Amino acid sequence: MFDLGIAKLHVGDLSPHWQGVAKNLDPEVVMVWVVFFEGKVYGVYLSVTAAAKAVAKIEADLAAGRKPQPQSATKVLLEKKSKEAELKKNGSSDSTPKP
Repeated sequence: MFDLGIAKLHVGDLSPHWQGVAKNLDPEVVMVWVVFFEGKVYGVYLSVTAAAKAVAKIEADLAAGRKPQPQSATKVLLEKKSKEAELKKNGSSDSTPKP
């Protein structure tokens, strides 16, 4: 048996490390979904869907006898830069034009 859960928290309630991870996801973020495992934060996510996927990954790792790995700040930053590059490559933009 293990302790695993999700909670929605204000970014200011997180440690400086996890605040940095959250700000890497979105500099304007105020609330994030936090995944806890064995009493520790294992990741912060912008959507409950992403947090649920992280929980499912932790469960799969445990079922396979692997030790779950916490979310990496470096990986978050690399994924963000990759998405930005893909949008730029496709000529797309996250922002919608203002009238």
